[in-house]
Amino acid sequence: MVCWLALAPQPPAALAQPSPNQPDALDSVGLTPPPCPLIVPKNAAALQPVRIKPKEVRLKNQLGCLSQEDAIYGPDGCPRQLCTKATGIPLPPF
Repeated sequence: MVCWLALAPQPPAALAQPSPNQPDALDSVGLTPPPCPLIVPKNAAALQPVRIKPKEVRLKNQLGCLSQEDAIYGPDGCPRQLCTKATGIPLPPF
């Protein structure tokens, strides 16, 4: 006799893993926070930097920009301003 319970699909909540791209979506209790205002053109909304946890803002801003697609964050965890080439951390040549 085959045990079908082992093959039963898991409920979605059991499969959900925290994602660094959606920290507030999974850690939030209650209502989700309102969306951040776009700091990129509307036709490039997919390039909007992700929201981070408010408690991580200070450290993130202290670390600086990793690229031009990175951002400076406000106290609510929303990106406030895109980084520029001048503010990015220089990478070694290939």
